[in-house]
Amino acid sequence: MEIIKKILVVGLLVSSMTACKQTNVSDNIFLSEIDDVENACETFGVILPHHLLVEQYIAEVYGSLSDCGFERVIVVSPNHFNYGARYIQSSDKGVLSEMDNLDVENILMLKRSSPLSIEPRYFSLEHGISVQLEFLNQYLPEAKVIPIIIKKGTPVNQLELLVGAIMSLDLSNTLVVASIDFTHFEGEDAALINDSNTVTWMQEFSENKGSENMYEELLNLVKALDETNEEAVAFDSVESLYVFLSLMSRTENFNFGFLRRTSSASMLGLTDPLDNTSHIFAKFSK
Repeated sequence: MEIIKKILVVGLLVSSMTACKQTNVSDNIFLSEIDDVENACETFGVILPHHLLVEQYIAEVYGSLSDCGFERVIVVSPNHFNYGARYIQSSDKGVLSEMDNLDVENILMLKRSSPLSIEPRYFSLEHGISVQLEFLNQYLPEAKVIPIIIKKGTPVNQLELLVGAIMSLDLSNTLVVASIDFTHFEGEDAALINDSNTVTWMQEFSENKGSENMYEELLNLVKALDETNEEAVAFDSVESLYVFLSLMSRTENFNFGFLRRTSSASMLGLTDPLDNTSHIFAKFSK
């Protein structure tokens, strides 16, 4: 059964990519429209890239959520350049500007009750946060934001403490955003396989209502096909995805909705694997 599911997913990816080669690059998506737009306001979590090549598709997702009345948005992102001292960081000052609508009260609460550290000095340099804030300021300007960046190699017990602290917040009218890019530094054929494996795993996570060994499974899933390139990965943050999916699991938001898959290689006709980054758009709800 699992083999059949993977064949179906790979077939969807390859067939859509073949179709895209015959059309304008703006049509380079798995699905031509976001599925279940009418149910958008039931969304609790979204997985979105931070690659502005696909800004129109990021905007489309936020636009579908703009009238849902979200009062708080938690953005979880990799700390790409390992800035700052602690594994898990946030900021109590504006990232893009002092006008950013940060949820300072709850950021300080998370500092007191988890390993999260307040380190605003380099926070504005993290594009995983700044890209999402650009869209949040436009589409959800009334929502207070808790931005969180997590270093690679953060111990899982610290991730668990963070998740536990977030769960103590009032999460009604809350949107959780995983700011994650997917396959890096691999050619498009390999990226399609990586991404189909990731989508299949998320489908199984949804169907099984969680995973008992999620962290270990994500560590295995993140491994790219090209083992000779240490920088090649199937997604850019095990830690961020673990926190995001842990929150989906603990709140029982297991309804997985696959929205899109794009890549810089297929959109721009790039042939050098080192230039390729792929993007998966997805949502979770009850």
